[in-house]
Amino acid sequence: MNLEPDDLMSAQVDSFILQRDVATFQFKHGTIYLLKPIKGRCIGAIFVGDGVVDVTPPTKIEQEQLRRFYKSPTLNKSFSSLFMLFADSSLAELKKQLKFAPGAVKRQAKDVAYFAIKYLSEKDDEYFYSPVIKFVLEGHQNNYWYAHFSMKNNTPMCFEINPYNEEEVSIKRRISNTRIYLRFETVCAFYSQKDYTSGKNMSDKNVEFLKIDQYTIDSRIANNLELDFSATANLDFTVLKSGHRSILFNLFSDMEVVFS
Repeated sequence: MNLEPDDLMSAQVDSFILQRDVATFQFKHGTIYLLKPIKGRCIGAIFVGDGVVDVTPPTKIEQEQLRRFYKSPTLNKSFSSLFMLFADSSLAELKKQLKFAPGAVKRQAKDVAYFAIKYLSEKDDEYFYSPVIKFVLEGHQNNYWYAHFSMKNNTPMCFEINPYNEEEVSIKRRISNTRIYLRFETVCAFYSQKDYTSGKNMSDKNVEFLKIDQYTIDSRIANNLELDFSATANLDFTVLKSGHRSILFNLFSDMEVVFS
């Protein structure tokens, strides 16, 4: 996926704030570049400069979970770069409050994009993070928001609002395991502010957008020394929410899939 900064859309920033659920991102000074459009649509931006993020989880349990990692119930982190992806009102907010114009893209901005994408993709981009692929393919706003930010490239963090998760808001950090270097692990996750203030029973929340009615699987093992295995599958389902035009399948890495 081509997620490069657009040299036609850059803006100088001084004291710009984006509020996303319980997170406040303050862009003190620097430059924001919109990403080049995909299918005629801008889905993200890159910031290079000085910024700070403040996040306080809404529940005591998640505040204590945050304390386990950072010795504080509130996350307060400075950053020199931020890579964001969005399917919400972010683009409109950026364009309303900032003046975008053509401008040379700094090498640092390109490096930020390159490094952030490594956390979203695998195997030379054969795989890309499915929540992002979904909103790009479907082309509508679903309130997804993703921010990858850091002072140094080797210590990034992530704040994500994923409407397809039951606890859609999460704070993540880079996994310390050197064998899985370019991946995040969840520090804490919680419901959105509107869920807590609605008074609804969270156990009744349902983020599923389809219901599986029936699987029909025909599997065969060949009568040879290799015992070759093959299978076909038909899936019948009912769409529960409008606007969805894609479905995520989790497949074994060694499986060969034939589309007919």
